[in-house]
Amino acid sequence: MFADVTIRGMQTITDFERGHRNQSKLPPLSLATRNKKGNNNNRQQSQFQAISTSATTTTRIQMTPTPTQIQMLTLAQSQSQSQQKQQQIMHYSILAKIATRTTIAYTKTTITTLKRYLFPQTLRFHQSNDKNNNKNNNLLLMLVLALLSLTSCAVHAFHLDGSQNSFAQFRKWYVGLNGSLELEFKTEQPNGLVLYTDDGGTYDFFELKLVEGALRLRYNLGGGAQIITVGRDLHDGHWHKVQVIRNDEQTSLIVDGVSQGRTTKGKEFQFGKFTTNSDVFVGGMPNWYSTKLALLALPSVIFEPRFRGSIRNLVYADQPGGQTRRQEMKQPRDIKCGDGPCDHGEMPKEKVIRNTLRGIVGGGGGSGNMTDACERHDPCQHGGICISTDSGPICECRNLEFDGQYCEKEKAPSEATFRGTQFLSYDLGQTGAEPIVSAQDAITLYFRTRQPNGLLFYTGHGTDYLNLALRDGGVSLTMGLANGKQEMHIKPSKVRFDDHQWHKVTVHRRIQEISSITSFCRLVTVVDDVYTDHSHIAGKFTMLSSSRVYVGGAVNPRALLGARVHNNFVGCLRKVEFSADTLLLNLIDLAKSGSKLIQVAGNVEYQCPSGDPQDPVTFTTRESHLILPPWETGKQSSISFKFRTKEPNGLIILATGSKQPRSKNPVLFAIELLNGHIYIHLDLGSGAAKVRASRRRVDDGDWHDFILRRNGRDAKVSVDGVWNDFRTPGEGTILELDGHMYVGGTGPAFNSISWPPAIWTATLRQGFVGCLRDLVLSGKAVDIAAYARLQDSASVKPSCHIQANVCAGNPCLNGGTCLEGWNRPICDCTATLYHGPTCGRESATLAFNGSQHMTVWLGNGQGAKTQTEELLLRFKTSRPAGLLLMTSAESNSPDRLEIALVAGRIRASVRLSDREKNLLAGQSVLNDNNWHTIRFSRRASNLRLQVDGAPPVRGFSSPR
Repeated sequence: MFADVTIRGMQTITDFERGHRNQSKLPPLSLATRNKKGNNNNRQQSQFQAISTSATTTTRIQMTPTPTQIQMLTLAQSQSQSQQKQQQIMHYSILAKIATRTTIAYTKTTITTLKRYLFPQTLRFHQSNDKNNNKNNNLLLMLVLALLSLTSCAVHAFHLDGSQNSFAQFRKWYVGLNGSLELEFKTEQPNGLVLYTDDGGTYDFFELKLVEGALRLRYNLGGGAQIITVGRDLHDGHWHKVQVIRNDEQTSLIVDGVSQGRTTKGKEFQFGKFTTNSDVFVGGMPNWYSTKLALLALPSVIFEPRFRGSIRNLVYADQPGGQTRRQEMKQPRDIKCGDGPCDHGEMPKEKVIRNTLRGIVGGGGGSGNMTDACERHDPCQHGGICISTDSGPICECRNLEFDGQYCEKEKAPSEATFRGTQFLSYDLGQTGAEPIVSAQDAITLYFRTRQPNGLLFYTGHGTDYLNLALRDGGVSLTMGLANGKQEMHIKPSKVRFDDHQWHKVTVHRRIQEISSITSFCRLVTVVDDVYTDHSHIAGKFTMLSSSRVYVGGAVNPRALLGARVHNNFVGCLRKVEFSADTLLLNLIDLAKSGSKLIQVAGNVEYQCPSGDPQDPVTFTTRESHLILPPWETGKQSSISFKFRTKEPNGLIILATGSKQPRSKNPVLFAIELLNGHIYIHLDLGSGAAKVRASRRRVDDGDWHDFILRRNGRDAKVSVDGVWNDFRTPGEGTILELDGHMYVGGTGPAFNSISWPPAIWTATLRQGFVGCLRDLVLSGKAVDIAAYARLQDSASVKPSCHIQANVCAGNPCLNGGTCLEGWNRPICDCTATLYHGPTCGRESATLAFNGSQHMTVWLGNGQGAKTQTEELLLRFKTSRPAGLLLMTSAESNSPDRLEIALVAGRIRASVRLSDREKNLLAGQSVLNDNNWHTIRFSRRASNLRLQVDGAPPVRGFSSPR
């Protein structure tokens, strides 16, 4: 009949109407009739006028009944006097029951009006016949009005609209060892945070929330988190009573008389310290907590959906030793945001608590309509939340895929580009916070890539994990839960997911209890809504836990539990969502907005390029190369790329810097391929480090991943997910590269540039022949294909294809031997009198009579300082002895190399500093006037000498 009078809100009394409509046989008297969804669009107008005197004090209702109401409340005049008396008693009963639910302000006019309209026949009858009975009626009426005035103990409810800023804040709860808390709630939403309080961000907390219509209490008293779940279908629009009761280590949750309890393990059961404990928050958390997650013992609470409905009778003790009492809401001036006061300008009052008078219309000369703007017209589309303000309705599009004034515009999906060194993560365990727990969770993401392998998503807690990755162009999933493990690999026949097209992956887990000691976890993975796989695990578990999440990669993906791939994802990710029961995290959105929950590694671009700027390029010859601007590094830097080749040697990247005044050496950074392995050179000016980065040969024609990260002197390098840590010597920490970066090689063999002797492929002018792509320098992608077009290098092609059987058709002429290179034949002309790419050019021949010689100046007249040499020489003679080749230095250095014929055999003498090493080769007499081939090579102290096709002779020379 009447409306609930609420603090900061109003709710229709439907309970009273339902309880007495049939008994009284009267027409419906409610202010409003709700449809099944709780909408009040088709409500009957009331003839009672409601006036709210304050948003924070008791709301009073003044009744001015009309004749229409009297017709609804009285019987026809033709009824007998006994029937009239019975009807009077009914009216008294109705008014007495109304008095227990509302406060009425009344005056003499009101009394007269009530007497006139509620008892017209009776008043007229008694005025003319029986004054004593009239007095009795007046006494009864005064008794009713007195009952109506005794409503200081009336039930006060407040309504929360579930919007982004919706919450209520109350004084601290003194939990003690035997504390209790109770409240009543009413809602039609199955999920939402009802109440939260904690110890200020250490361990202890109480979280009360609705999960799919059931009430879940999660709490920690220092002995580990416990969970109690009671009830079902509690979002039925009726009032439900909740009690949380402590008794030392025992904690109970009671909902509508149904109780469940848990026992806390440990020796100490106090709830934090009262002086530092947080306030009690109802319906949601203040937004300022988003920037101060360390103040929460359960940081995930900030992301819980807000409660939408009504709360009343919040009762607990708010002082040590105090009695339980009904709590009053804190006023904005009394609320603190962390350590200081709040900026109330950023906390609109109408959003903290929605204060509405739902469709109450004045009657009989009332003061006009006082209706909810959202009830008159809800303009919000696609599920947006309508919020009434003084200026009209506004729409909140939180957690929707739409935005705009009315949530009418489809929102661009959140996306990010990952180059192999970037990733997103959170780790609740680092701060000692509790993990996210749920009975079911789900992962949804979209990806686009050309790479067959890469980590997409990882979540876990302790030994439990879920690892989602791309493996060999398919979607791979591994899961560990308790002692059970599951693995699935979705790779349909003739279908690959590394085709640079968008693909959707959904993973869903749900736990179902089979018995008190055994549960069942169902796992389902779906790719592109077409390809599905599912499995299950049974074991001793009750919840899924997540304290760590990685998106797109990790510092060391190989070390993650369940890892089947060892490298990070390279490509684009879109709309990465992780849900756990009521919780929904859009991880890219959180990272982009700077959420304190998410850690961002590297420079993540929050967009995906429409094209493919990472087109591969092919370096087709040893002389082909690209020149890039100087790489801006400093104390921290990273580099990553993909490469493939079939050739064992080649310079991939080389960059140098000037020698600083206090530095020992010039600054140097280089990556080269030697004998099928990747080597790193790094010198910060105080000492060089040379590290072999690969454990296996990588000249197999497959794509390989390279990643290097450094921070000062400390660095770590990975090839195909296998990591190796190293440190540069000395005290230098800055990598200052002011020279150009050479990619793929250094150019022609006899240019005038002098390269550091430690870079053997640069000394030997062995450029990289193969494919390169996805070059990223310190988080910034480099479009090497664009550089190839800009520099008009015909030998660097913007594509990567592999050709098989390049030696088919005998491309090598004049007896040359063909070897398989990268998309090219490598012709070995050493056993011929010809040279060139196909052994088609005749070699120059010199003849000496024993008194002649030829001098060649190296290093552009400045000499050459090297760590490696390769020598190829063909000769024929009839004499048993003679000098073939010798190197010398004009300085005082004793270093030299000498190749000579001694007693019909070849001797190689190498002197380094004060130590000399001799190698002797040749199984037979070589002065037979036939052509013979000498091959000599040195790699630092390692020597190798070979004559013709005989087995090589090896030696080792090192200075004392």
